[in-house]
Parts: sequence; C-alpha cells; structure tokens
Amino acid sequence: MLKRLNFRNLAAIALCLAVAAIFSGCDREDDMLFEIDGLTVDNYPRVDGSSSTQPLNTLIACKLLGWRYEWRSLMEGNGIWRLEPNREDATNMRYGQ
Repeated sequence: MLKRLNFRNLAAIALCLAVAAIFSGCDREDDMLFEIDGLTVDNYPRVDGSSSTQPLNTLIACKLLGWRYEWRSLMEGNGIWRLEPNREDATNMRYGQ
C-alpha cells in the first residue's frame, strides 16, 4: 500500500512538472526568425547530402547567418570551384581545412 501511494505521488509530481514545463514555454516568441525571400517548402529542391549539393547548403547557411560568401577555386587550374563563407565573417570556423 505504501509503495502504491509513493508511486502515485511521484507520478502526480512528474505530471505537474511536465505540464508546467510545457506551458511555461508557450508564451515566448522566437528571438530571431530566419528567412530567405522566395524560399519556401514548395520550391526548395530535394537534397541528399551529396557533394553536389554543397554549394546550395553553403549558400543557404551563409544567407541565414548573414555571412558573405565567395566562389574559390579548389585547386588552381583544375576547373573545380566551391562556394565558401567569407573568412572575415566566419573567423572562428575551420572551413575546408
């Protein structure tokens, strides 16, 4: 009988804490809403994480973070280019190293 009461009390306390935690976060609005003009769920392309989607992923990340970006040659003369964040904007980031 005592175990049953303790479990009920514990369950009631856990339920109250869960409800309080859920409702305490409901009134807050997000501090910052990131959006890119013209980009919607309907027109966003399907990406699979392959290296061919790297420029699109980098472009979207830079726009959302407010960083400038630039095209750089991967190796001189091989014709392969990649999109990278501007290193002045992303100073604490180890990109492409």
